[in-house]
Amino acid sequence: MLCPSCGSEVQPQYTFCNKCGARMSVVEPIPRVVNTPDAGPTTSPRSAPLLKEAIKFKKSGEWIPLKGNLELYEDCLNIRIAPGVGSARLPLGTGQTIPFSRITSLNGVQRSNPLRKSMQIEIRTDLGVTWEITGDERVYGALQRSIQTWRARSSR
Repeated sequence: MLCPSCGSEVQPQYTFCNKCGARMSVVEPIPRVVNTPDAGPTTSPRSAPLLKEAIKFKKSGEWIPLKGNLELYEDCLNIRIAPGVGSARLPLGTGQTIPFSRITSLNGVQRSNPLRKSMQIEIRTDLGVTWEITGDERVYGALQRSIQTWRARSSR
């Protein structure tokens, strides 16, 4: 395993990097659980994303923003490092699935850039993690709509 901060080789059993002290974490995507009337809960393959967009992102506690992709689904979002980006420091495909049930707040501020309109998006979770995302205005709008739709469905 490689350290996400300095790129040093770290044994899988260690929680922190021996060289720079960065916290090591590996998060596997959460499989989608579907309740079937007869057999009870089963896992099913995730449907196609509602939105897949290139973004820059940073997780609380990290200093350097990374380029990656945001995949938006009906009940969660995936944030993944883009292939080839940061591969010297991080394994390819490293990322995290964030279920909408964990999101406590979503805020967005439009950034002034003469070449492209973009949004600075902040997602906070009930686990105390804050994600800072820079992306297109469509990303923020789609996130808002998807979370509102999910909450309306969940409250029934």
